[in-house]
Amino acid sequence: MHIYKLGDRLENLSRSEFLKSANAVFYGDAPAESIRIDGGDLSGPWTLGTWAVERGEFDLTYAMSEYCTILEGRVIVAQGDRQAELAAGDSFFTPKGETVRWQVIEPVKKSFVIIP
Repeated sequence: MHIYKLGDRLENLSRSEFLKSANAVFYGDAPAESIRIDGGDLSGPWTLGTWAVERGEFDLTYAMSEYCTILEGRVIVAQGDRQAELAAGDSFFTPKGETVRWQVIEPVKKSFVIIP
């Protein structure tokens, strides 16, 4: 069992280029991002961890389904004509294959679980 409390080990993230490798479409420069994998790996059947991203805007098409909870910051996520502003404590689920626009208003940290 792994137990994480809000704020635990969030400083131990490694620089990442996940968005570029996932072929995200950027509006402006690609924002800096970091990741920490706590279980599984990004090429496996499931992954869990923490991801952080600086201010920026991008479209991301999800190769797998993801459930995440915002730990810090503020972001507007949009799909088609639906959008929501999310902040610490808010969660959302994105099914595999959906494209979501992220407009990061304040740098975001989120915990995530990715499944096929």
